[in-house]
Amino acid sequence: MPHQDSNDKDKFFFSDEEDRPWIDRYAGTPEFNVGDKVYLLSSDGSLEGPYSVASVSGHKCTLSLENGQVAKNGEEFEMAGLQAA
Repeated sequence: MPHQDSNDKDKFFFSDEEDRPWIDRYAGTPEFNVGDKVYLLSSDGSLEGPYSVASVSGHKCTLSLENGQVAKNGEEFEMAGLQAA
């Protein structure tokens, strides 16, 4: 059974079966790929879209309209601010 210490910032986990620690994947951050359909979360909580993911760079991406045109003047958006359509 893995042991979890809530005080550790990096969330290291140790198992009785294995000697090697591992870091849990970040929860709550969606990962999108080019071509995925997404909604953009506005500051007021409303959803804009749907858009297609045009490009991905780290945890940011650019969006396009369904016809392939660049959306939002090619601005990069954090993936945390997107929701799967």
